[in-house]
Amino acid sequence: ADDPTLVLHAPENLHKWEERVVEVVTGYTWEYNPKTDDYDRVEVNDGVDEETRMALLLQAPSRISKDPKLVKQMVITEPYVLEQVNTNIRNYEDIAITAVKKAGDTLRFVPEELRTEKLCKYAVANNGWSIRDVPEKLVDENICLSAVTVNGDTLRDIPEKYKTEKVCRQAVLTSGHMLGHVPLKLRSRDMCIDAMASGMKNATKEIPTQFKTPDFYNDVVHKNYKALSAVPEDMITSEMCRFAVKANPSMISYVPEQYQSIDLWVNVVRLNPSLLRRAPLNMVNDISNAVAKK
Repeated sequence: ADDPTLVLHAPENLHKWEERVVEVVTGYTWEYNPKTDDYDRVEVNDGVDEETRMALLLQAPSRISKDPKLVKQMVITEPYVLEQVNTNIRNYEDIAITAVKKAGDTLRFVPEELRTEKLCKYAVANNGWSIRDVPEKLVDENICLSAVTVNGDTLRDIPEKYKTEKVCRQAVLTSGHMLGHVPLKLRSRDMCIDAMASGMKNATKEIPTQFKTPDFYNDVVHKNYKALSAVPEDMITSEMCRFAVKANPSMISYVPEQYQSIDLWVNVVRLNPSLLRRAPLNMVNDISNAVAKK
């Protein structure tokens, strides 16, 4: 037929009807590979546009729901089809695992009584926010650690009893602004350094006062030179400035005027000549002459 989508309306006893449905709605077929003794997924060029294919994809599971192998093939292409899969189908957990590995948030389509520890671990490993859909009895430090490793912002959804030093430290490594969700008793100097190095200004206000010293900010800048932009001006030192501009001369923009010496500018311009235009006018000639001598 000129229209491959007509297969959806063909008799279900048609030879290889189910296999053909999968081809049409997913755009792929499976071919045996004798070298691997397995099946390879091969794209089908049947002329069906993506919009039509997606519409068909949402209709097909109810018609091929008796064959777990075919349903799994469809879930591989579009994991959100899981919402329509009959939970009584054979190997349902395997099909659900296939879905959550590709889209962790599809865990919400699985009835809570069927959300196993294995399934939840795969879901959270793909999408940290899936921690919201993990049954309370399955939540522990390990799965919380997995969630914040994928997305530090999920720390806001972690139960207080699982906000351990390990979980919180991992969260602020990538989402420093989450320091505000870390219990005060766990906010160590090292954790605050990690938080500010990744969260910049968003983390600064959550740092305990006793840590806010030039030495602390120096350690932050040495961990991430970009953090110089978030250091309070009265805490900035000349050494901090030298380190930051050496790492990236554009950081000269965040160096306080009192530390913008000719020597510092010479080093900046040698690394990036185009930055001479940002130098103070009263220094330009001296900087240019110094750069030209070497």
